[in-house]
Amino acid sequence: MITLINAYVKFWGIIFLLSLCPYEILCGQQYTFKHYSIDQGLGQAKVTSMCQDHHGIIWFGTNGGGISSFDGHQFIVYTTDEGLVDNDVNFVMEDKEHNLWICTSNGVSRINNKIGYINGSTPVFINYSEESGLAHKHVNTAVQDDEGAMLFGTNDGLSKLIAEQGKEETVLFSNSKLGLSHNVVMAILQDKTGVLWIGTESGLTRYNPYAPQGASYTYYSTNDGLADDFISSIFEDSEGTIWIGTKNGISKYIPNDFRRSTDKFESITNVGKILLADISDILEDQSGSIWFAGRGDVGAIEYLPRYNLYRRLTKKHGLEDNDINVLLEDNEGNLWLGSYGTGVSKFTGKVFENYTRELGMPDNFTRTVVEDINHNIWVGNNNGGVTRLIREKSPENFSGYNFTIQNYSKFTGFISDKVYTIISDRSGNLWFCTEEGLARLLMPVPFLIPEGETLPRLKFQKYNKSNGMISDRVRMIYEDSRGVFWIAYVGGKVQKLTISMGKLTFHEDILHHKLVDEFNTNAIHEDKMGHLWFGTEAGMVQFSVNDTTQDLENPVSITVKEGLAHNDVRAITEDKEGNLWIGTIGGMSKIQPYQTNKRIVNFSEEDGLLSSRISVLKIDKDQNLWVGSSLGVSKFDLIKYSETIEKFDMVDFKFKSSGVVSFKNYGYQEGFSGNEINTNASCIDNEGCLWFGTIMGLIKFNPIEVKTIEVPPIIKLLGLELYSKSDGIISINISDEGKFNFSAAHYTFKFLGISHTIPKKVVYQYKLDGYTYNWSEPTTSTSVTFNGLPAGSYTFRVKSGNADGVWNKNPISYNFTILPPFWKSAWFYLIVIFLLGLLIYAFIKIRIRTLERAAHILKEQVDIKTIELKASEKQYRNLFEKISDSIFVFEKKTHKFLDCNETVLRVYNYTKEELRKMTPFDLHPEDELELVKKTINLPTTGNLRTYTHLTKHGHQIFVEIASDDIEYNKKDAMLCIVRDITERKKAAEKIERINIQLTSSIRYAKRILDSILQSMEGFQDILPGSFILFKPKDIVSGDFYWYHKKDNKIIIAVVDCMGHGIGGAFMSLIANELLQDIIINRNILNPPEILAEMHKGVVSVLTEDGKVGATAGGMDFALCSLDYNNNILEFAGAGRRLQLYRDGNEKTYAGNKSPIGLVLNKDGKYSDEYYNTEQGGKEKIKSDKIKVKKGDTFYLFTDGYCDQFGGKAGEKFMRDRFSKVLLEIQKKSMAEQKVLLDRTITDWQGSHSQIDDILVVGVRV
Repeated sequence: MITLINAYVKFWGIIFLLSLCPYEILCGQQYTFKHYSIDQGLGQAKVTSMCQDHHGIIWFGTNGGGISSFDGHQFIVYTTDEGLVDNDVNFVMEDKEHNLWICTSNGVSRINNKIGYINGSTPVFINYSEESGLAHKHVNTAVQDDEGAMLFGTNDGLSKLIAEQGKEETVLFSNSKLGLSHNVVMAILQDKTGVLWIGTESGLTRYNPYAPQGASYTYYSTNDGLADDFISSIFEDSEGTIWIGTKNGISKYIPNDFRRSTDKFESITNVGKILLADISDILEDQSGSIWFAGRGDVGAIEYLPRYNLYRRLTKKHGLEDNDINVLLEDNEGNLWLGSYGTGVSKFTGKVFENYTRELGMPDNFTRTVVEDINHNIWVGNNNGGVTRLIREKSPENFSGYNFTIQNYSKFTGFISDKVYTIISDRSGNLWFCTEEGLARLLMPVPFLIPEGETLPRLKFQKYNKSNGMISDRVRMIYEDSRGVFWIAYVGGKVQKLTISMGKLTFHEDILHHKLVDEFNTNAIHEDKMGHLWFGTEAGMVQFSVNDTTQDLENPVSITVKEGLAHNDVRAITEDKEGNLWIGTIGGMSKIQPYQTNKRIVNFSEEDGLLSSRISVLKIDKDQNLWVGSSLGVSKFDLIKYSETIEKFDMVDFKFKSSGVVSFKNYGYQEGFSGNEINTNASCIDNEGCLWFGTIMGLIKFNPIEVKTIEVPPIIKLLGLELYSKSDGIISINISDEGKFNFSAAHYTFKFLGISHTIPKKVVYQYKLDGYTYNWSEPTTSTSVTFNGLPAGSYTFRVKSGNADGVWNKNPISYNFTILPPFWKSAWFYLIVIFLLGLLIYAFIKIRIRTLERAAHILKEQVDIKTIELKASEKQYRNLFEKISDSIFVFEKKTHKFLDCNETVLRVYNYTKEELRKMTPFDLHPEDELELVKKTINLPTTGNLRTYTHLTKHGHQIFVEIASDDIEYNKKDAMLCIVRDITERKKAAEKIERINIQLTSSIRYAKRILDSILQSMEGFQDILPGSFILFKPKDIVSGDFYWYHKKDNKIIIAVVDCMGHGIGGAFMSLIANELLQDIIINRNILNPPEILAEMHKGVVSVLTEDGKVGATAGGMDFALCSLDYNNNILEFAGAGRRLQLYRDGNEKTYAGNKSPIGLVLNKDGKYSDEYYNTEQGGKEKIKSDKIKVKKGDTFYLFTDGYCDQFGGKAGEKFMRDRFSKVLLEIQKKSMAEQKVLLDRTITDWQGSHSQIDDILVVGVRV
């Protein structure tokens, strides 16, 4: 621990000293590299050779670790354990027939690489050694000549591999060392003319097979201009130039011409001040640059033919190691640099340049960046003051520039070490907003250092509160088109600054608006109409400018209520069409400020943004909107969006069509290493490059260096897995078309698209012809499973796209057939059809016989039923007449009455003859006729209809009618049974009147009870961090809460009186009066004593002359006192508990078991538990004293919440579930807790009735 503290102290001590020391540093830039070594899966850190095969796989030869294949995601290592001839690999290549050749220190291995080894399958190695005819086991290099023969350079000359006719497995080597400069061959090249170049340990040999006999061999050494006789590498570029890498530098072959009679070499042995060592590899990249791998401390060397210029790429540019052994450019243009000890580095280009503390910057936390009129870059640091980067063009430098860093801190006379914002005003002067005031630097300023000084002398003008500023902590400054400056301060407030005749005036009048007064202003912008916009942490404010006084007026606020993505605004910019673009920490908003409704459109990660936490917005000259965020940079094409933007259709009065939202993101995968970009820490320089200040350093983004990856991923189908219950998982060889049994339930296809630029952003689309018609949505998953495929023929197709959206033109496919089960074959269908025909014939014959027998039996039964029917008709008529309800029968077509029973004649006083001339309409009053006409021909189907009928003498009766369709004397008729409910109707109306009177009385009682009991608002006044959730079951409640503040104590009671409604409310009044008397009048504040006095009081009220009356009862009690001076909470409970929550843990205090009042104990006697010991009680009343701290939360509650029935099973909520809910909501505010508790019990209750009063009181200390 002490060691860590010492290291920490030393580190920050060094940083402090650096911030104090004035200095100028000549620095380079760091680019983004991706490093791979043993930790990432590489077989060994000494990389000797690299090649990319036709599958896109990169193969790495290592010194002692065998070979490693890499698909962009994982390494697979092959050593002698898998059959490789030796683990010391010197050279790897793929020939035209897709054989992979591995040259080692103990022979050569060959792999047939036509199918590829992407999915981890082990290749078959065919090995060649001295026993096979090799000239020497140590093989350094290889090449395939124009005739397809393989040539190997060994430590004892050349070996040529020839396949013997008719014997494919037998090979022989043709060996030769005659004519070579030396037996040890290190490099071989056959140029475009067919000439063979052979590099050895002692000179260069040129073999021309077309030259006259005796003139085939030409030898070159240092005498001919070679940098050294030890030849390590040979390369021919696209122009036909031969490059030679030696132990001591680079040589370029200059053939003889009319100006000279002999061949010559131009050589260099140093780049700048660096002497060159072994040049072990050479290549030409897609742009035409020639690259050289330099051993020792040289690094990689780039030769620019256009400028005839050499420059180095080294560790100071971000390379892992300067000892570079081998080079490779992959099919996408990425440069791979293999080192001799630290693995391999992938260089994807110069898109991002990083400037950090390692390069001389005083701090990695960069708050602001701006370009001055001399095109130098100024950087404001969180610690270390301000930094000037002086740029000079220098093609010799890898970036094309020399950068000089000049740091100015408080020690050197700058105003502060913490800089928030830097701006360049219309005159080119620089303004610095700092923690300790405002500074101005009049431009131009010198950048040369006077003799005897460490920095140029700069005169910073300083301003603070003594000059009229509101505060020394200046957040930002903005100059409007009128030359007025607006200063925003840390913590809020904005001040106006004007300059007249060189004099600065800080105006006393400040903006008076809540958003700018109380919150940080992060952005200020003047729109094309001259209005000023202020972006704060709580929303935006628009002001108009008074042209006379230059004061701001008519403020208009825009927040999330008006549609803004988030209230915390960090950046504002304006496009050429006058649209405002707002960056917030919750997304980006576009505002059309001069439309009537100020329509706002929001953009977030769902629309393609890299991150919704936006800190920077910049628009370049090409109308690209650059969005800086917490994860990197996004480019938004404003022109494409504007061309397709929504237009308002005046005919349909709505917006039609939508703009194309197209974001191109640059995050960690693309090489942006800075992570979070700081608020408004960005500028665009005169060359169109963007600079971003991040928490990890200063980053330069070069848009011109962004290259679209035109090469789609190389897509490979890795395998197919079948799963069935009987066989489990079976892996299928996909080299041939497959025919599979129907039993497989799942078909899983595995595939991979190889793209080495950004492997994680390769996406896939697939479809299964014969099962699906459309391509799937793009996905990053490298497998897909199809379930339950029916028998048939299928073709699986898959394609892949890279990070730039370039897709394979020809998807890869695989054909397969699922064979049907035997019961779906043609012969099985024929057998089934034949057997089914026999069954149908047999069934018909049997059915005919059965019907004949049934017809005979039916005739006999009909005769019997005819006799029985005549008897039953007489019985039916008798029942029809004697039933007590009225029965009508009327014809549905004419509605004429056809029949009725005797009850009708008695109730309605009509005769049957009179009724037969009437219809049902004649029995109804006029106001019911329309309703009756709609329903008269419809059966009631179980739902009785209620109507008013009129008797012959005009008396009203209330009736209930049930009706159904019948056939009466061969006519469609309706049977109606009518019951007189007049008396029942009168009784119901009387009951309703009584109920209304009772309800009114109860509501009056509730108003009385509410006036006596205490309010929730008063409780929250004395305990702001609290809530009361109160849900009575009836109009009046038996549960109530009570509180009182006395000196430094607050007494809180939660009471559950036995009974509901009026009975419970009566007990509540008794308890309320007793509490008032005991605590307020008698000043008893000790919870156990209060319980004892309450018990005596309740018993006294409910007894008559010492005897228990008819009103015997009691109440559950939860009582606590909170001493907030000493942070002591004392609790005493009677049948109720207290639950306390602290730091995510629950503690329960059970209290006493029995309620207070006249309640029976387990012996069947009235409890005397709450009489104190002096009065003969059994035991002392239990209480708990709890030491509480800030943030503790405790709850008092009755049993109504836990006893409520609900949920899917209709069970009680229970205390365990209640405790779990309380634990889950502890991080919420108390107001949010109340809402969540209410919502939880409401959702739980569902359609169930509330069974008890619910009361929960929560308090946060």
